[in-house]
Amino acid sequence: MRTVTLVRSLWGAEHGQALGVAAIAAAASVAAIGALPAIARNRPTQLPVRFADALTDAKETGVAVLASMSDPTFYGTAVAGLLMVLGAAFAHAMWSKGIGWQGFPVACGSGLWPWIAGSGLLALALTHLLWGWTRSPAAPWQPLFVAFVSVTPAVVLMYGPGWKVALTAAVLGAGLTAPAAIAAAAYVCAPLGIPSVAGFTAAMAVTAYLAFTLCRRLPWLHRPADTDPPPPPDPVAKPPRQSVIWMLRRVLADFTEAPFLGNEWASAGLIAGAVFTYLMVRPTEGIAGIFPLILGTQLAAGALAVIVWRARWRVHGWYPTFVPLVSIAPAAVITFAASPIPTVTASVLGVLVGPPLAFHLGEAVPGHIHRFVGCVGSMAICTATIIPAVGLFA
Repeated sequence: MRTVTLVRSLWGAEHGQALGVAAIAAAASVAAIGALPAIARNRPTQLPVRFADALTDAKETGVAVLASMSDPTFYGTAVAGLLMVLGAAFAHAMWSKGIGWQGFPVACGSGLWPWIAGSGLLALALTHLLWGWTRSPAAPWQPLFVAFVSVTPAVVLMYGPGWKVALTAAVLGAGLTAPAAIAAAAYVCAPLGIPSVAGFTAAMAVTAYLAFTLCRRLPWLHRPADTDPPPPPDPVAKPPRQSVIWMLRRVLADFTEAPFLGNEWASAGLIAGAVFTYLMVRPTEGIAGIFPLILGTQLAAGALAVIVWRARWRVHGWYPTFVPLVSIAPAAVITFAASPIPTVTASVLGVLVGPPLAFHLGEAVPGHIHRFVGCVGSMAICTATIIPAVGLFA
């Protein structure tokens, strides 16, 4: 009887907390969509052309690498990438010292963030040097960021620290994932008329299988001894409290889950940098011009995902609620030109289908392959099916 009463009281409390999170997220989304364009229009001064170009259309490889760090969330600005890295560095330093201000631990709490960051930077530099030529006036953007959020960090997480691991991970990401993503977007997605997100996330999944199969045959790579994970907590016997603050922190952290950070400080830097660039440059064309709509939709989709699947966080300790935030939600904004009904419909379907599909695909992945394959596989499947299906009725 006590258990039933406890569950009922917990449900009532969490229901009210979920409504609070929804209200805050809705307000933030409306503010992003409505306030940011108004502030940008009313800003009295305009940046010099040279500075504006440096923020939005970097020609130098170093700046372009920083901009690529924010491409997973469709921002593409060097300031956002730089502030994201600084936020992650701060969180890692707090984690290393055991200070409570760390937020959610970066790099899955592995302590490998410096190696992941170094290997990721090298992978991005190699990608730009090897494949930067694929950008042209007809195709000014290419998915040159893919190694940074897929094979490269996953290999470091699976094989541990060390220069051999970091260099191998960077080469595999730049040599396998980047060209596959570019080819998939150009030769599969474009002819079929589906969002390019589906192509380069599918490329991440396929090349991960190839990369990890190759890693098993490289004599200088050795996986650390595996340990048995702790059993999942009993949600009835020990019901943890997921407060409004926890859910809001989780929504924020999900903005940087794709690059294996999943931390509030890193996400705050990412968003702050993107907002700063938008307000300073005042873009009116392309994806940069609809940044407020993308950010607003991401906030709403991220909050809905955490609200809907928060019980899974309680049971499993981690759940891929970030999947719709970095895939189908922004893809819907771009595809449907921010038309409200199809954008909302596709985003909600992505929230309902994406996270559980990602989790179950990850469960089915062989043990020698990192489970991020389930997440990118879910992104590819959901984007390739939901967006066209909703488009039939738009």
